[in-house]
Amino acid sequence: MADLANLPDGGAIRENLTRLQRGLDGGDAAATIGTAKDLIESTAKVVLTAEGRPIAKTEGLSSLIKRTHEVVNLHAATATHTDPKVEEAVRKIRGGLQSVALGVVDLRNAAGTGHGHMSASPSGLADDARLAAEAAAAWIRSILAAYSKLTSRTI
Repeated sequence: MADLANLPDGGAIRENLTRLQRGLDGGDAAATIGTAKDLIESTAKVVLTAEGRPIAKTEGLSSLIKRTHEVVNLHAATATHTDPKVEEAVRKIRGGLQSVALGVVDLRNAAGTGHGHMSASPSGLADDARLAAEAAAAWIRSILAAYSKLTSRTI
C-alpha cells in the first residue's frame, strides 16, 4: 500500500489495514468484511478531510464514496478522451470502481460485523471475505494514486 505519511490521519487507514490482515489470517470472514468496509470509509473520510471537504455526521457511505471519486477526478462522468470508445471504456472502469466499493458496503451490511445483527453470519464466506478485502485494497490504491497525482505529492 502507498506511503500514507503525507496524509492527515493516515494512521486510521494503516490501522484498518492491520485489522484487515488479522481478520484474513484468523479466518474471521465477518470481521474481514466489516474491516474492508471500514477501510473504504476511513480512506474516503481522510481524503475528503485533506481536501477541506466537510463531512456531515449523517452522511451515508455511498455519498462519501461518490464525493471521494469526484474529489480525485475518478468519477465516471469526468472521463474524457478524444476517442469516444476509449472514453466509454474509462467511464465503465471508473463506474465499476465505485460499484466495487459500494458492493463491499452492501456485503458488510448483509454479513459483516457492525449494526448488531440479529443472527449469526452466514457460513461459507471465506472466499467472499477475501474478495471483499482485495476489492477494498484495489479501491484504496486507486483512490490514493489519484489523490497523489491530484496533489502532486508522494503518498
